[in-house]
Amino acid sequence: MDIENQKENSNLEIENNTEELTRFAYFKEWVINYPVTALCTLISIVLFLLVSYSTTFENLNYPEHIRDYLAYIKYGGVLNGPAQQYLKEGQLWRIFVNVFHHGNLLHIGSNLIALYFFGSIVEKFIGSFKYLIFIIFCGLCQSIICQLTIEKGAIGLSGIIYGMFGFLFIIRKNYPQINLLINNELAKAMFAQLFIFMVLTYFNLMNIANIGHVSGLIYGLLFALAFYIDANIFKKLGFIILNLVTISGLYYILE
Repeated sequence: MDIENQKENSNLEIENNTEELTRFAYFKEWVINYPVTALCTLISIVLFLLVSYSTTFENLNYPEHIRDYLAYIKYGGVLNGPAQQYLKEGQLWRIFVNVFHHGNLLHIGSNLIALYFFGSIVEKFIGSFKYLIFIIFCGLCQSIICQLTIEKGAIGLSGIIYGMFGFLFIIRKNYPQINLLINNELAKAMFAQLFIFMVLTYFNLMNIANIGHVSGLIYGLLFALAFYIDANIFKKLGFIILNLVTISGLYYILE
């Protein structure tokens, strides 16, 4: 009986090891196929852990809101408040770093799940290089718009994720494989979520960067129209000029 039990246990161990190897192989293949999405995920997780560590164990004598500011400043972010001075001093790169910061587990968890879904689709469709450029400019533009409005120091990937959704929403009718993934039910859910976030923010039930979401969504829509739907030189030029005009907003942030 002991020998039989040993054989059964050995078989179970082999099966478990095979399952682990399969999961690792899937993860490895995902990283290889979607390197930019994987990189954005890694940066977000690392920054979240660093900020969480700082706010939990460092500067314990400071009030919590001060510790939050200190942690974000330390790791490249900028919230609305004292940290704004760093932008005035020319550290404008912090605006883009804000895109990868997240406030809590729910925030980062929901954004990374959405990034895994939407990001993988967009990266596969347009290629990793174009996808990287899209992320850089979409993130930069929506962060600048937030900074110039009431949402100074808004953080999180959700603006870029709405940009990805906007892009896919526009092109889906022209590409059957995209239409299968971004169906009417999902589209309605995304727009409903956008509306619900606005209502929750209006009644001070949650503090959500709605301007960041909407600006990201519009950016994705315009990107799709400029390069993938009846694309022509005038549309492309107009989109590039729009990017330049938005980025020129950095001048007003310095004032």
